[in-house]
Amino acid sequence: MIAIGIPTLNEADNISKLVKKIEKSAIELSINIIIINSDSCSGDNTSEIFKKTKTKFQKISLNSQKTGKGYNVKNILDYIVNRKDISYCLLVDGDVKSFETEWLKKHIDANNNKADFVIPNYSRHTIEGNTTNHFVYPLLFSLTLGNAPYQGIAGDFGLSIKFIKLLESLNWPDSAYGYGVDIFLTLQAIFKKMNVVELELGKKIHKPSFNKMIRIFKEVATSYYDFRKSVDIKIPDKFFVTTVNNINLLKSKPLINLDIEDREETAIKLLNHNTRNGIQIINSSILDINIDINSWVNIILKHEDNIHNYTSEELSDSITPYYLLRVTTYLKEKNSPQKTKKIIKQTAESLLSEMEKKYV
Repeated sequence: MIAIGIPTLNEADNISKLVKKIEKSAIELSINIIIINSDSCSGDNTSEIFKKTKTKFQKISLNSQKTGKGYNVKNILDYIVNRKDISYCLLVDGDVKSFETEWLKKHIDANNNKADFVIPNYSRHTIEGNTTNHFVYPLLFSLTLGNAPYQGIAGDFGLSIKFIKLLESLNWPDSAYGYGVDIFLTLQAIFKKMNVVELELGKKIHKPSFNKMIRIFKEVATSYYDFRKSVDIKIPDKFFVTTVNNINLLKSKPLINLDIEDREETAIKLLNHNTRNGIQIINSSILDINIDINSWVNIILKHEDNIHNYTSEELSDSITPYYLLRVTTYLKEKNSPQKTKKIIKQTAESLLSEMEKKYV
């Protein structure tokens, strides 16, 4: 039986529709599923709506007393590991509006082929996925010698029982209980040498996350730095990851200038705040507000050099304003999908080149 785990916070407007789409896909594929919702005590009755949604499949409702995606994911995995009849778990973010039967079929095929961790590769608009494009993918690319999945924080992951049991044996850091859970799972799967498989799944429709950009980035960065502190990565390694080796991008309408200006103003405020609090990994007094690829790669490397000199939270606080300025620099360029793909690849390849110089 396949478990479909849905972590939620205030998804009353979508949870029932998502459950119905999942049910429809399972019926079309003639498979047996169990649908598990773990909710962070939403104020909009998400959990109650989930329980009242009628399906032919068993539904399990769990509640987390603390708010954070990672708490909900952990609840789902805790439940699954005690069931003997579940062979695979597909996590689906609660804001997903476009669940496709083909997605579920590809996950089932990957499970049948002994995949331990399945990462989706979605088509995205050029203004989306900034944490992935400018931070997560370049770092994964450099640490795996270019053999990295593109969307390491895509959220909708597939996990084998083998990998779930491994995760259950670990002490999860605090940073893995929020938005940092996605990079935590991805790094654990890669560095514990699980069979990691990337699937090309087309376009995903979900709620926009631009307004949560800062919180998401800070929690992802903190989780990444927590992992880097716990694993001695002296030389990047080649890992057994099956990738589709593709970045699918769609043309976007450019953001309005006010959104970009707001992020720039926030970045300057954060830089001043860090200066007052003694976090000076980089001398911001010589900073150009427009951060190009080379400058951004050097900023990432400077923080890598200081992994053990600052706490994960301090590293995250330090790099966040520079990340915002890198993103606004990129957004102001209004790049085409092809140009964006080149920028992502150039950033990743430049970081790998510099990392290899440090380690060789």
